[in-house]
This record gives sequence, structure tokens and C-alpha cells, in this order.
Amino acid sequence: MSRLFNAHHTALTPGFLVVHANLPEQLRALVVSWTKAYPLAVLETETVLVQSNGIAQWLKLALAADPDFNDPTEGGAGIASNLSLQMPGRFIWQLYRWLLPASDIPEQSGFDKNQLRWRLFRLLPLLAEQQEFQLLHSYLAADEEQRKLQQLAFKLADLFDQYQVYRADWLAAWQQGKDVVLDHLGHTTPLTADQRWQAALWRAIIADVPSAEQQFSRAMLHRNFLQAAKKYRMDSRPAGLPRRVIVFGISSLPQQVLEALAAIAPYTQVLLAVHNPCQHYWADIIADKDLLKTQQQRQSRKAPTQQKPESDHSALESIAPEQLHNQAQPLLAAWGKQGRDYIRLLDQFDETQAHLDLFRGQRIDLFSSNPPTHLLAQLQNDILELRPAVESAAFWPALNPAQAQSLCFATAHSAMREVEILHDDLLAQFAADPQLKPADVMVMVPDIHLYAAAISAVFGRISKDDARYIPFTIADQSAVQQEPLLQALQLLLQLRTERFTASTVLDLLQLPALQLRFGFTETDIQLLKSWIEAANIRWGLNAAQRQSLGLPEDFAQNSWHSGLQRMLLGYAIGQSEPWQGIAPCAQVSGLSAALAGQLAQLLDQLQQAWQQSAEKRTPEQWAAWLPQLLADFFAAEDEVQQSLLDKLQQALTEWLEQCQQANLTDALELNVVSVAWLEGFSAQGLAQRFLAGAVNFATLMPMRAIPFAQIHLLGMNDGDFPRQMIKQDFDLMATNYRPGDRSRRDDDRYLFLEALLSARQRLRISWVGHSVHDNSERSPSVLVGQLRDHLAAVWRVEVGSGSVQQGEDVLDAITVHHPLQPFSRRYLAADSTLVSYQHEWLALHQSPPKNAEAAPASNMLSAPDQVPAWDLDRLSGWLKDPVKFFFRQRLKVSFETDHGSQQNTENFGLDGLERWQLQQRLQQRISKALTAGEPWQQALNQELALIGAEGLLPVASAATLLAEQFTQLLSPQAEQLQQLVSQYGAPMPQPVWCEFAAEGQQAGDWLRELRPLAAASFVQLHWLVGALYKDKQLDYKQLLKPWLQQLLAAASGVALQTDIVAVDGVFSLPAYQADQAKTQLQQLLSWLQQSLCRPLPVELGCARLVLQAELAAGSAPDDKLQNQLEKRYQGDGFNAGVLARNPYLARAFPDFKALWADGELVPVSMALYQGLRDYLAQAGIAERQ
Repeated sequence: MSRLFNAHHTALTPGFLVVHANLPEQLRALVVSWTKAYPLAVLETETVLVQSNGIAQWLKLALAADPDFNDPTEGGAGIASNLSLQMPGRFIWQLYRWLLPASDIPEQSGFDKNQLRWRLFRLLPLLAEQQEFQLLHSYLAADEEQRKLQQLAFKLADLFDQYQVYRADWLAAWQQGKDVVLDHLGHTTPLTADQRWQAALWRAIIADVPSAEQQFSRAMLHRNFLQAAKKYRMDSRPAGLPRRVIVFGISSLPQQVLEALAAIAPYTQVLLAVHNPCQHYWADIIADKDLLKTQQQRQSRKAPTQQKPESDHSALESIAPEQLHNQAQPLLAAWGKQGRDYIRLLDQFDETQAHLDLFRGQRIDLFSSNPPTHLLAQLQNDILELRPAVESAAFWPALNPAQAQSLCFATAHSAMREVEILHDDLLAQFAADPQLKPADVMVMVPDIHLYAAAISAVFGRISKDDARYIPFTIADQSAVQQEPLLQALQLLLQLRTERFTASTVLDLLQLPALQLRFGFTETDIQLLKSWIEAANIRWGLNAAQRQSLGLPEDFAQNSWHSGLQRMLLGYAIGQSEPWQGIAPCAQVSGLSAALAGQLAQLLDQLQQAWQQSAEKRTPEQWAAWLPQLLADFFAAEDEVQQSLLDKLQQALTEWLEQCQQANLTDALELNVVSVAWLEGFSAQGLAQRFLAGAVNFATLMPMRAIPFAQIHLLGMNDGDFPRQMIKQDFDLMATNYRPGDRSRRDDDRYLFLEALLSARQRLRISWVGHSVHDNSERSPSVLVGQLRDHLAAVWRVEVGSGSVQQGEDVLDAITVHHPLQPFSRRYLAADSTLVSYQHEWLALHQSPPKNAEAAPASNMLSAPDQVPAWDLDRLSGWLKDPVKFFFRQRLKVSFETDHGSQQNTENFGLDGLERWQLQQRLQQRISKALTAGEPWQQALNQELALIGAEGLLPVASAATLLAEQFTQLLSPQAEQLQQLVSQYGAPMPQPVWCEFAAEGQQAGDWLRELRPLAAASFVQLHWLVGALYKDKQLDYKQLLKPWLQQLLAAASGVALQTDIVAVDGVFSLPAYQADQAKTQLQQLLSWLQQSLCRPLPVELGCARLVLQAELAAGSAPDDKLQNQLEKRYQGDGFNAGVLARNPYLARAFPDFKALWADGELVPVSMALYQGLRDYLAQAGIAERQ
């Protein structure tokens, strides 16, 4: 750039200057050098039009770079200040105000989209009654909540806003009463009968706008502006108009904007820095070229290549113009429509040739290419040179594998895996190239909101002191996605349809602004959560709120109102009988009970907001009510939150002004207001964080052609990109195309092209290429498919010894198919090309040491220094699951995780555990009543009523049905228990202490409810929950505690008989002989000592199978028994084994082979449980055939 400009010009020369370049960095250098060569006055503002924050930030960094003192025309300006970076639309409106001062144009047009929405909202119901709007009348019927009206008004406002920009001639014709549309040549076509309502609606809008403002429609203003612009000269420039306007990094502008810029070019210097992927004239290669015929064209057509024979020259020159697209670069033809339209439109206004002296005869268009040393650079060069595929295939030599990797592909099974694979790939790239920095990497996805959580989870989990940490920043997230306060406000604005589930309210309580408002702390929230679970709160404020959702009246069970009543009553009377049908929640007590009052205050505010939000209000009334809603629920804890609350207030004020300017005084539903109020916080503007010195994650957006060393495109799935935007069937532009019209799919195609051209060293594209369910193949985006087809048709890759790969083999060489899981064994295969830095998974595949297979005693932990006295509950827990006992008692490790999930729906039935718990509770209440001599039927009914009051029973008739089932199940057993109570009499008033010590262990417990049986002997009644037999097999788990109690009693000199009442009968366990009990207890305590040092290779169900086999001493199990044990432990194709349900077994013995390896399963099973089996057999209790 050092000699590009004539720096002797002291004043800015006006004109419409267009500079083309295929490299964005050249355009940036041009703008920086231009502003230095032709500087503005010291306090004069430099006006730059941009379309994205990324481009704006990138340009400002270049301007702020240090200057090159050896060559003043190189380097930056050293500072980037006094810049006005604007969106084109806002600047053009200000341009109208500058050139039409007599019109007194307001800052906001009455035809602005936001005002037009509310004008249409008011007009549409009135117009729908007229015959010519019959179509609208049918759509707006039965719209009590105004949702249809809002959607239609917003869609029509968007459409008419597009018409004002792209079809101003249509609106002018409609305003004159002509129901026609015009094509690009001015030919008119009458509107059909079902289209004329649009013209009538525009006339109605014009008539509704005050006469003084009717001239301010964008179409009329633009026409008046073009006339007024002709009156100004250099010596009579409009006040406020900048002397220079730079348009930078914009890949498409409407013709209306270009006309406005061209209109001020005679007295303003307009410089457009245009990114043009091809240095040749390329409009002919795409359809619709006849729409783009102009009097001039900036680039010339490509000349025949010099490498071809002369015969090919004549053949190329003889090709008809309409067939030239067949001889062009196929990717540019497929993806370049949007850029083609823009570049050709610029040719109509380009005055650069008239100002060549500003460039001192140097080249104006800055086309150049990076050295084509790898696949990506060669493809970019093909686009620059407009090479067709056949010519490219002959032009480029075969690549080596390293060169081919500059453009590569990857497939994954999910978005999360895409991000995990990306993280590993970046670590490999940084390791291979020390010069590569995180800021040199750009990652783009179709929708950043769908990937933000995965990005934060994968990149954010690595601590900054870890060598694998990669700094990252996520751009393009809306404020609603990032600010919990806005998410909470969204919920409050939807109270009429909210269910008020327990988890929803708890989520609200996590918000710092709400905690501050109601006086909660983080510790309080955990306590409140336990109270909410204890009070069995599920959903719904109260019965009235539930009724509004269509449920029967007076249905308050498990609601916040019923739960709060239980909390407050529990604080007042503690553990007590229900009062007026309310069961007290005794957990709420002490000084912390004040939290219940704070919770009541929150629920009261929610109740008031729910009631008041049902009312329709005028915009002025909503503008008064909504700030009070903010004050009722939120208090700012810092300046950031206060700023957000201020912005909410400002947005509400702006909305009210829009309604007032549209003369909207109708009563509105809250859902209508909430959409308009928070819409601005979902939008993205120039204030987005970007280029922050880290790996940049962003949405694939137009106008973001910033060069990066590496660009990664994620989520390139079929159907997801190009993104689909459903056109409204009443959009007349959809069937009347003009050059410059915007299309989401065309935008995305050109965006894909820009991304390909912006990568300097490497472009990597990934998509979800396999189903996470069945591994079936999934297709990539059609754009990725086109790119891959082109690569396969053109390039070849060397594979050594003179052979080359081509076609599909090339694609296989540059595509990596990753496994479903990050811990796949494929990452460790010797011939694998997969790379992973997640060393946490390495231990999973490392083989254990050979000397660990036999689990020698030297690997055991030493005996603990102190052990507690083991009561019967812990002893029986040990025998139920010895492996779990080791982890929980010795290592203090628990693998059960509380996910904190709240019950958010009412009960319609109980699961097995809930039914077991309620049955046990009912049995305990009946036993207590029988011991006290009270009627057990009354006790059963009272306990069922209490359970119902606590909200533990299902709702409605399901509760009655379940109560009847419990009554029918327990009544026969209660009768049997009553007979035994009558037979044995009252229990002893004092419990008896029993204990036994051996092998350094001590067991002891109180024996309660003992009833005298004979001299120095006792009986205890034990009521099992359920049956003693399950599928003809004894339920050892329920018998372990009674057996241990018999052993402990006999070893302590207490002769004890235990009578067991179960669903399937009454069973009696006789007293043990004291010596036999001591021997058995000593053996058990010896094994208990080992259980504290290592996990014993035994599982209760497998042990039962071993005992049932009745193996002779020293005999080995046969294959049949081993198969049964393996099926029980690991499961088969039809049933899951116990291993899948027990995380402790999975950690200690991950498969049956590990459990069986040391040969201890059989002897340990017999040592622990054979005594129980023998004792039961002596008592006449054995497995049934």
C-alpha cells in the first residue's frame, strides 16, 4: 500500500469509489492507508458502515495498530477513536434527515417496523370486517388471547418493511390506487383477487398516519431524497453530512442504499471496500444473468488459458454467452448468487475510473492469491481464476498427505461429541505449530445457542492451570440466553400458563436478585429444598390456579398452598396429629423457621402477579404495572444487574412511545406485551463480544469474512445448513425476484463460500455423520456434499511409491470418522489416526498388573485403628451387600448421587419403593396400636388419613383404591398378629441389651418388645413387609436381621424365639444354643474384619445359588452353576444383571470374570450364609419346589 495513493490531495475528492479484492486483509489495509493518506480534520468523525460486530472490531484493531515510522503509509494509525460505526439502515435514515431538513423528518419514522407493528395491531381487527379483507377475518376469528393478531401484525410489518426497501415502486403504485406489481424492467402485473388486500392495507396505513407524516414512508422519502440530492454541490453541502463514508466488509446492500450513497457522491467521498472472490467477470456463470445487464462492467471476462492448445482457444471463444456458466468454477456458480448480485449492482454506480489520479496510476483492484502450496489454497486460487473443474484437474499436481489436510472433514455422533473432538483437534494443532495462537482460530456453527452449553461444558471444565486449557469466547448469544434475570422475568410474564412446579420455583430461588429481594441466602435454599420435599410440594400455587388450567375445583393436594400450610403448622405445633385436615411438617422448627415466612412472602407475590396478569390493560397501564413487577421480585446486587434493570425500563419506555405514535389505546394481553418488551434482548447488535484474544465461537452470519489461520465449521448437518426460513404465502417478493433480494438460503451459500475463502491455513468441517442410536450414516449439508464432490473430481493425493489416490479415496484420506464415546478403544489402536488428550479415560483401558489378578493379601488395607460397636442394622446391611459395606464404612465413599430432581407432577400411582415404605409405616402403626390395646382398624384408617394429608397418596379415586388395597393386604396379617399378641401378652417395659465381642470386633444392640414365653425365655413378634418367599425362593434379605438377632441374643444368654408374620403365613424361629451362636458370630465377625480391609468377592443373590447347589466340601462348581452365576451377575440379552444396578459391584468387580477370578466366591458365600440356610432348614423353613 505504500505507493497506492496520491497523498498530495489536501481536500477529499468526492466520488463513488469501489475497490475490489479477494483477500479481506488487503481491503482492511487499503482502508487504513486511505484514512492516513487523506485524513479528516482533528475532531471530525470518520463514518464507517459495517454489518457485524466482528468486522467492526477487526477494522478498529487495524486502525489502532502501531504505525510504521519507516514508511508512514504502512502500519496502523496508533489509535482508533472518533469512529462512527453504523448499520447501513440507520445511516440512510439519518442521510434523509440531513438532505431534507425542511421536511422535519423525525428520528424514528412512523413507517418504521416497530411502529408499523402496533399500527397494524390496531387497524387489522377494524379492517377485517370489510369485504376486501375477508381472508384476514377468517384468520383472526376466535383469537381471545390476541396471539393470532400479534403474529399477523408482526409478520405484515416485517413484510411492508421489506417492501419499503426492495419494492418502493410497488408501494408508490398502491398508494396511487393501482393494484399491480412491477418487475425489474417496470412491467406491471395486476394483483390477483386474493392479493389485492395488501394494496388496500397499505392505503389504509397511509390514511391512518397523520397527514404531516405521510411523506415519511421510506419509499416516498427515498424518492424525495434523490430529487433533493441533486440540488447540493461541494460549496453548498448539507449540514452534518460527513465528508467521507466508508463501506467496509458488507457483502450485500439493497439497491435503495446504493442509490442513496451514489446520490451524495458528487459532494461526498464514498469508498466501498468490496470483497470479490473472483478477479474475472463472473455474472454469466449463474442463472438470471439477464436481470443484471448493465451499461458497464468492472471486471473483464476471463481470457482463454495459455496452457491450452490453440484449438481450445477458438473453442472457448466460440461458446455462446449463455453457455459460459458450464465452463466456470462450479462452487462459485453454486454459492455465489448473493455476491454476484451485489457486485453487478455496484457497476451501475462505480465512478472509480474517473478518479484514477487518487491511485497514482497504481492497480485499483487488489486481486492476489496466497501461495497455492496446499489443497485449501489451490481451491481458493481456482475460484480467483474462475477455473472449471476440468481445467483444475489438469492444472494441479498430486498433493502429499500433509498438503491435503488443509481442507479436512470429521464426523461425530452428536453436537457434544463434535465439540469434544474439536477440543482434541485444537490441542493437536497448537502442539504441532507453536506459532498458532487461540486468537487465530474461528469456530462457527449454524446456531450458537444450540452449541453454547456443550462449548462451555467441554472448554470450560479444564482449569486454567491445566496444560490442556484453551481460552475461548462465545459471541452472538442473546441477553436472554446469558442473563438469568431475564429468564426469570420471562417466566413471570408467562404466569397464566405456568404450572409453578417445585423445580421451577426452586430455580427462581437460585437467582441472586430474587434472593436479595426476599432475604434468602444460598444456605437457606438448601434448607428450603429439604422442606419442600418433606411437605411433598409438587406443582400449582393453589386450587384456584390449577382450576384455571382446566383441573377440577378444590384440588389442592401437593400444591404450594397446601405445602406452606403444613410448614407453618409444623412450626406452630410440631409433630402432632392433623389439624383440620392439615398434617404438620415437623421439619420446620427453631430459628430457621423464619424462612417459611419469607417463602410465604414470595408465594404471595406470585399469587398477586398471577391474578393481576390475567387482566387486559392499555399500553400506559402496562407501562406502570411492569416496573412494579420488577420491583416486587428483583433487587439489584451490583451495577451490572442495576444496568440491566435500567435497560428493561428503557425498553419499556420505547415500546410505550411506539404504541403512542401508532395511536394504540386498546387493551392488550400480557403475552402480547411481553414479546415486544423482551424482543430487543434477544437481538444481536454491534455490542457483541468478538475477537477477544481467544478461540472465537460464533454463529455463521453474513458479513463475517474475517481471515483466520484456521476456521472450523461445526453442525454442517443436512437440513440445518443452509438454514431454512419459511416464506409467508402472502409474500409477493417470493414470486417476483429481483437482483439484490435477500434469501436466507442464498445468504448461507455465500456465507459458506466466504468461510472457505477466509481460512488461510486450514478449514475443517464437521457434522453429525452417524446416528447416536444405531450408528446409521447421516448425510452432511448439501453444500458440504457439493464441496466433497468437487474435491473428489479434481484433486489427487500421493500415497507413496508413485501411486496416487483419487475420487472417493481422496475424501477418505481427508475425512475422520470418530467413535460414539471419547473413551473408545479406537483411540488406543496402534494404527489409529485418532487423537485424544482426555487422559482421564486412559486408566479405563490399562491392564491391571499381573500380580493383581490373584488379589493377594498384601493388597488389602490394614485393619482400621478404631471400629464402632456394630448394631443389628449395620450387621444386616453388611451381609446384604458386603462390597457396598467396604466402600461406605471403610472408604467413606458413596456412589449414589442425588441429582436434586424435584417431583413436578402429582402421583397417579406408587412405585415399588414408595409402596414398600408406606406399607412398613402402616404395619408399624398397627403394631403400636395392638401393643397399646387399641383397635387396629381405627389405627389403620387414621394412618391412611394422615398419609393422605401429607400428600403421599395418589390423587382422586386412585387414593381410595390404594387405601382399599392396603386394607385388604394388611387386614389378614393384622388379625394373625392380634392373635399372637393375645397369646403372648404384653411386652416387657424395658429393652434387653445384648452384646458379643470377637476378632477385635464388637456387636451389640437393644432387644425391644420382648414378651415372656417361659422361664428365662422370650418371644418377639416380627412383621415382614411383603412375603417371605419370592418365586418360591426365600427372601434372605428380610431374614438376615432376625437371624442375627437370634445369634446375638443366644450368645448373650437370652433364649429368644422370633415369630414372623408375613403375607404368606406365620413362621417361627427357635432359640439358638449359646455355644453354637457364639461360634457362628465369631466366624461372621472374622469375615467382617476382612470386609473392612477389602471388598469381598460375593453377592447375596449369587451366594444363594451357590448354597442351593449344595456343593460337597472341596468340589468345584460345574459349568451349569457358573453359567447361572454369570447370568445373575451380568445378565443376558433379556434381563439386566445385578451388576447394572449396583455401582459398588461395578467398581470393585466390573464383570463376572473379575468376581470369579480368585476362586473365593464359593467359600465366602458358604462362610457368610450357610449358617442362615442351615438354621432355617432346622426351623422347617426352606426353599419351595
